[in-house]
Amino acid sequence: MDNSGLLDQEEEVYAPQTPSYLRFVEWILGALILFGVALTLVLAPGGNAILVLSISLLVLFYFHFSFIFFNGIRVRKMFSASSYRGIKAGRIIGAIAAGFALSICLTGIMFKLMFWEGSHQMMQSGLYLTIPVFLIGIIKYVSNRSDYYLKILARLLLFGAIGLILMQISWFDIKYRNHPDLIEASHNYNKNHTEENRQLLEQEKTKALENQ
Repeated sequence: MDNSGLLDQEEEVYAPQTPSYLRFVEWILGALILFGVALTLVLAPGGNAILVLSISLLVLFYFHFSFIFFNGIRVRKMFSASSYRGIKAGRIIGAIAAGFALSICLTGIMFKLMFWEGSHQMMQSGLYLTIPVFLIGIIKYVSNRSDYYLKILARLLLFGAIGLILMQISWFDIKYRNHPDLIEASHNYNKNHTEENRQLLEQEKTKALENQ
């Protein structure tokens, strides 16, 4: 006797509802990231702090809560065995893998936006993790059309695309687009890491901030 249909029905019956308050937290952090980016583009005070804080919190959100967020389990019931009734082990593992990939990809994005050392390597690591998880998610979604995979795929696609774009453009040139002398000083320092070029770069950064 084939029990696959019965198992599918059981999973459908016992699958918990999506925790709206966790989704609200995700939206708030996403809005704060956009707000931080907007502030940094006009070199406004506090922009970097908001950007780092909001991305860091979203990284922790995906890293620690992805397995309950994507499976619709509420935080207060995450330690209750009954909350996982009808949820296959593969979905728990997949959600954890997706959360890990998203957190690494977001960390790479943060490094890139803040011009931190090792940003390129961090971004590559995030994308190397995101791509296979995304491909597996597509295969799974095509086979059963579950909204579970669709939620994961949408987030992997969004942050993966942002990561790819940041790797292809110069965020420094965009951020300081109204300060060509600073951009030139940065390019000169990247080509030749001399003390003279470093001091000139610092001077141009100070001028750019003072002129805002």
